[in-house]
Amino acid sequence: MIGWISAVDHKLFYLVNRSLECDLLDTICPILTLPLFWLIPLVLMLYLIIRSEPKKGLTWALLLLVLFAVSDFVSSGLLKPFFARFRPCRTLPDVHLLAYCSKGFSFPSGHATNSSAIATFSFVLKRKTISVILIFVALLVSFTRVYVGVHYPTDIFFGWAIGAGIAYGFIKLFKLIEGKMRPK
Repeated sequence: MIGWISAVDHKLFYLVNRSLECDLLDTICPILTLPLFWLIPLVLMLYLIIRSEPKKGLTWALLLLVLFAVSDFVSSGLLKPFFARFRPCRTLPDVHLLAYCSKGFSFPSGHATNSSAIATFSFVLKRKTISVILIFVALLVSFTRVYVGVHYPTDIFFGWAIGAGIAYGFIKLFKLIEGKMRPK
């Protein structure tokens, strides 16, 4: 079973990384994979939350920053060393590499985990406009990680799932704590 999944993962990787290769994507994908690209929507979200509900917004903004730190720690600090999966740019031949090939591990994608956690957070809070933007950014950033040659599609898929799970659990935990702290 694992061999079959790995074979499909490699085929999908090459489909995105080699078959879609073109000058336009070669130009924009290295830019879109930079942290600045997904930090801008994060800062925008923080601003909109604080502006719309100053008191509650500060609490949610702080929670969002903690969520980001937790999702990054879980993906990069715990799971990557545990699974120790080498990046495609280190293990596969003929990778169309357009970004630095880190010596760090690839599973799960930290970019996918973090952007998914933030998008899920926004979606669960019913922030429609910013949620659409953040989901689009998460998908775009995730695509670029495969296109530039540093992640397998399963790194992305599981990064999304892990990020969404962390965000959902975080919000549930916060609401539980918030409910117990309210005066009765």
